[in-house]
Amino acid sequence: AIDIGTHSVRLLLADVEHKTLCATKKYLHITRLGEGLASTGMLQPQALTRTVQAVREFVRLAQQSGAQPPVFCYATSAAREAANGAALLEQLAEISGLQTEIIGGELEAYLAYHGASCKGGVVLDIGGGSTELTCWREEKLYTRSIPMGCVTLLERLIDTNPIIPAQQERLRQETQMHAEGLCKQVLGNHKVERVIGVGGTATQLA
Repeated sequence: AIDIGTHSVRLLLADVEHKTLCATKKYLHITRLGEGLASTGMLQPQALTRTVQAVREFVRLAQQSGAQPPVFCYATSAAREAANGAALLEQLAEISGLQTEIIGGELEAYLAYHGASCKGGVVLDIGGGSTELTCWREEKLYTRSIPMGCVTLLERLIDTNPIIPAQQERLRQETQMHAEGLCKQVLGNHKVERVIGVGGTATQLA
């Protein structure tokens, strides 16, 4: 399976025995598909080229490793938010043996939760273009996705390197505003004992 995110493209190769994944291998390419999306609302030609090349390489690697077609490919925030997200699907359709789908934010949150094998806890996925929060409470799975990620926030709010205090404070205020609404909708009054973080942001912090 291939995951096309706003910042990176990932490949998971796995053997399956009795419906259980085993002997997994993971690969990553930084392609920044969402570069320029915050200011233009469009996927840029260079970003599309980088992403399609990475997917093409991953499909070849999967087939060389013995994967049977189709190789499943899922595009997330950048592709679904961009006005020209269909352009990505058109270019990927030219790759033999690949089956691609742009998934919605709620499904992305659902898959992150089950991928983390959380079984009753809370899963937080901060990506390049979106953030997903999922919680099992009251015998029901609550999920929510918002279009707030590290790449889009950077491009929209930060234009200095290093960051200046005024922009840092603006970033904190906007993040807090969105985070409070997200937590209220998903968590309600649920007492959270543990949060499982997935995705690139959590990995870098760890």
